[in-house]
Amino acid sequence: MAGSSRNPHEIMLLFHTQERDFYCRLVRQLDQNPERMKQVIALWLWFESIGYHDFIQRVSSLEGDDVILGFVSEAEACLDRLMGHHVRTRGDELPLTSSLMAKKMDLRFFESQRDEAIEGVMYFFHNVCQIIFNDVPMERTAENANHPNDHCRHTRGLHDIRSRTRETTQPRGRRSLDLGRGHEPNPAVFQLSHRRCATC
Repeated sequence: MAGSSRNPHEIMLLFHTQERDFYCRLVRQLDQNPERMKQVIALWLWFESIGYHDFIQRVSSLEGDDVILGFVSEAEACLDRLMGHHVRTRGDELPLTSSLMAKKMDLRFFESQRDEAIEGVMYFFHNVCQIIFNDVPMERTAENANHPNDHCRHTRGLHDIRSRTRETTQPRGRRSLDLGRGHEPNPAVFQLSHRRCATC
Protein backbone atom coordinates (compact mmCIF):
# COMPACT_ATOMS: atom_id res chain seq x y z
CA MET A 1 0.00 0.00 0.00
CA ALA A 2 1.20 3.46 -0.84
CA GLY A 3 0.76 4.81 2.69
CA SER A 4 2.08 1.79 4.59
CA SER A 5 5.58 3.25 4.95
CA ARG A 6 4.39 6.45 6.65
CA ASN A 7 5.00 6.72 10.37
CA PRO A 8 2.21 7.82 12.76
CA HIS A 9 3.55 11.37 12.94
CA GLU A 10 3.48 11.77 9.15
CA ILE A 11 -0.05 10.35 9.03
CA MET A 12 -1.16 12.79 11.72
CA LEU A 13 0.29 15.73 9.80
CA LEU A 14 -1.48 14.58 6.63
CA PHE A 15 -4.74 14.10 8.46
CA HIS A 16 -4.59 17.65 9.80
CA THR A 17 -3.58 19.29 6.50
CA GLN A 18 -6.65 21.50 6.67
CA GLU A 19 -5.77 22.82 10.13
CA ARG A 20 -2.13 23.34 9.15
CA ASP A 21 -3.08 25.30 6.03
CA PHE A 22 -5.51 27.45 8.00
CA TYR A 23 -2.89 28.04 10.71
CA CYS A 24 -0.49 29.30 8.04
CA ARG A 25 -3.15 31.63 6.72
CA LEU A 26 -3.95 33.01 10.17
CA VAL A 27 -0.30 33.61 11.04
CA ARG A 28 1.17 34.63 7.69
CA GLN A 29 -1.65 36.42 5.92
CA LEU A 30 -3.75 37.66 8.85
CA ASP A 31 -0.80 38.51 11.08
CA GLN A 32 -2.04 36.63 14.15
CA ASN A 33 0.02 35.50 17.12
CA PRO A 34 1.29 31.94 16.39
CA GLU A 35 0.94 30.58 19.93
CA ARG A 36 -2.50 32.09 20.37
CA MET A 37 -3.67 30.56 17.08
CA LYS A 38 -2.72 27.11 18.38
CA GLN A 39 -5.05 27.74 21.28
CA VAL A 40 -7.83 29.06 19.04
CA ILE A 41 -7.65 25.99 16.80
CA ALA A 42 -7.58 23.73 19.89
CA LEU A 43 -10.86 25.34 20.96
CA TRP A 44 -12.37 24.77 17.52
CA LEU A 45 -11.18 21.14 17.47
CA TRP A 46 -12.93 20.68 20.79
CA PHE A 47 -16.11 22.13 19.27
CA GLU A 48 -15.84 19.49 16.54
CA SER A 49 -15.32 16.71 19.10
CA ILE A 50 -18.58 17.58 20.89
CA GLY A 51 -20.63 17.38 17.75
CA TYR A 52 -20.10 20.52 15.69
CA HIS A 53 -18.42 18.77 12.79
CA ASP A 54 -16.53 20.68 10.10
CA PHE A 55 -16.39 23.82 12.24
CA ILE A 56 -12.86 24.65 11.12
CA GLN A 57 -13.59 23.84 7.49
CA ARG A 58 -16.65 26.10 7.58
CA VAL A 59 -14.73 29.00 9.14
CA SER A 60 -11.72 28.64 6.84
CA SER A 61 -13.93 28.57 3.73
CA LEU A 62 -15.57 31.90 4.52
CA GLU A 63 -14.79 34.84 2.26
CA GLY A 64 -13.42 38.00 3.76
CA ASP A 65 -10.58 38.30 6.26
CA ASP A 66 -12.70 40.47 8.53
CA VAL A 67 -15.24 37.68 9.00
CA ILE A 68 -12.53 35.13 9.84
CA LEU A 69 -10.92 37.58 12.26
CA GLY A 70 -14.34 37.98 13.84
CA PHE A 71 -14.43 34.24 14.54
CA VAL A 72 -10.89 34.46 15.93
CA SER A 73 -11.91 37.34 18.19
CA GLU A 74 -14.83 35.33 19.57
CA ALA A 75 -12.60 32.31 20.12
CA GLU A 76 -10.13 34.48 22.01
CA ALA A 77 -12.99 35.78 24.15
CA CYS A 78 -13.91 32.17 24.97
CA LEU A 79 -10.33 31.40 25.96
CA ASP A 80 -10.11 34.55 28.07
CA ARG A 81 -13.31 33.60 29.89
CA LEU A 82 -11.92 30.13 30.55
CA MET A 83 -8.90 31.80 32.14
CA GLY A 84 -11.17 33.92 34.30
CA HIS A 85 -10.60 37.16 32.39
CA HIS A 86 -13.69 39.34 32.09
CA VAL A 87 -13.56 42.12 29.54
CA ARG A 88 -16.04 44.71 30.82
CA THR A 89 -16.41 46.40 27.47
CA ARG A 90 -17.50 43.16 25.80
CA GLY A 91 -20.88 41.45 26.08
CA ASP A 92 -21.43 37.69 26.42
CA GLU A 93 -22.82 37.14 22.93
CA LEU A 94 -21.00 35.03 20.31
CA PRO A 95 -23.04 35.69 17.17
CA LEU A 96 -20.58 34.32 14.61
CA THR A 97 -19.76 31.18 16.59
CA SER A 98 -23.45 30.56 17.32
CA SER A 99 -24.25 30.85 13.61
CA LEU A 100 -22.40 27.56 13.01
CA MET A 101 -24.07 25.74 15.90
CA ALA A 102 -27.52 24.24 16.32
CA LYS A 103 -27.84 25.84 19.74
CA LYS A 104 -26.94 29.39 20.73
CA MET A 105 -23.69 29.73 22.67
CA ASP A 106 -22.44 32.65 24.72
CA LEU A 107 -19.52 33.27 27.08
CA ARG A 108 -21.53 32.23 30.14
CA PHE A 109 -21.24 28.65 28.90
CA PHE A 110 -17.50 28.79 29.55
CA GLU A 111 -18.17 29.63 33.17
CA SER A 112 -20.86 27.02 33.85
CA GLN A 113 -18.97 24.27 31.98
CA ARG A 114 -15.45 25.47 32.71
CA ASP A 115 -14.04 22.13 33.90
CA GLU A 116 -15.07 20.17 30.82
CA ALA A 117 -14.13 22.95 28.42
CA ILE A 118 -10.65 23.31 29.89
CA GLU A 119 -10.10 19.57 29.85
CA GLY A 120 -11.16 19.29 26.22
CA VAL A 121 -9.33 22.34 24.90
CA MET A 122 -6.12 21.48 26.72
CA TYR A 123 -6.27 17.93 25.39
CA PHE A 124 -6.34 19.16 21.80
CA PHE A 125 -3.77 21.85 22.50
CA HIS A 126 -1.17 19.45 23.90
CA ASN A 127 -1.94 16.30 21.91
CA VAL A 128 -2.76 17.77 18.53
CA CYS A 129 -1.84 21.44 18.06
CA GLN A 130 1.53 21.25 19.79
CA ILE A 131 2.40 18.43 17.38
CA ILE A 132 0.93 19.39 14.03
CA PHE A 133 2.11 23.00 14.20
CA ASN A 134 5.59 22.33 15.57
CA ASP A 135 7.34 20.83 12.57
CA VAL A 136 9.95 22.86 10.68
CA PRO A 137 7.66 24.60 8.14
CA MET A 138 5.29 25.67 10.91
CA GLU A 139 8.14 26.88 13.10
CA ARG A 140 9.38 29.04 10.25
CA THR A 141 5.88 30.41 9.82
CA ALA A 142 5.78 31.38 13.48
CA GLU A 143 9.25 32.89 13.43
CA ASN A 144 8.48 34.98 10.34
CA ALA A 145 5.17 36.32 11.64
CA ASN A 146 5.06 40.03 12.45
CA HIS A 147 2.32 40.39 15.03
CA PRO A 148 1.49 43.52 17.03
CA ASN A 149 3.03 43.89 20.46
CA ASP A 150 -0.38 44.09 22.05
CA HIS A 151 -0.92 40.44 21.11
CA CYS A 152 1.91 39.36 23.39
CA ARG A 153 -0.44 38.86 26.32
CA HIS A 154 -2.07 36.06 24.35
CA THR A 155 1.02 33.89 24.31
CA ARG A 156 0.33 32.82 27.90
CA GLY A 157 -3.19 31.51 27.49
CA LEU A 158 -3.68 27.85 28.26
CA HIS A 159 -0.30 27.53 29.95
CA ASP A 160 -1.57 29.71 32.78
CA ILE A 161 -4.71 27.76 33.60
CA ARG A 162 -3.11 24.34 34.07
CA SER A 163 -2.27 24.72 37.74
CA ARG A 164 -5.46 26.64 38.46
CA THR A 165 -7.49 23.84 36.88
CA ARG A 166 -5.92 21.23 39.13
CA GLU A 167 -6.60 23.30 42.21
CA THR A 168 -10.17 24.36 41.51
CA THR A 169 -11.82 21.65 39.44
CA GLN A 170 -10.82 18.32 40.93
CA PRO A 171 -12.85 18.57 44.17
CA ARG A 172 -16.08 19.38 42.32
CA GLY A 173 -17.02 16.32 40.28
CA ARG A 174 -17.71 16.29 36.58
CA ARG A 175 -20.68 18.05 35.02
CA SER A 176 -22.37 17.17 31.78
CA LEU A 177 -21.93 19.34 28.73
CA ASP A 178 -24.98 21.10 27.38
CA LEU A 179 -24.35 22.09 23.80
CA GLY A 180 -27.28 20.47 22.09
CA ARG A 181 -25.44 17.56 20.48
CA GLY A 182 -22.56 17.53 22.95
CA HIS A 183 -20.60 14.59 24.29
CA GLU A 184 -17.27 13.99 25.99
CA PRO A 185 -14.08 14.71 24.00
CA ASN A 186 -12.81 11.64 22.19
CA PRO A 187 -9.12 10.93 22.98
CA ALA A 188 -8.66 9.42 19.52
CA VAL A 189 -10.49 12.10 17.63
CA PHE A 190 -7.56 12.89 15.33
CA GLN A 191 -7.37 9.21 14.35
CA LEU A 192 -11.08 8.41 13.99
CA SER A 193 -13.04 11.38 12.67
CA HIS A 194 -15.82 12.32 10.36
CA ARG A 195 -13.19 13.90 8.12
CA ARG A 196 -10.95 11.66 6.05
CA CYS A 197 -7.66 12.61 4.46
CA ALA A 198 -7.82 11.64 0.80
CA THR A 199 -4.04 11.41 0.55
CA CYS A 200 -3.49 9.13 3.57
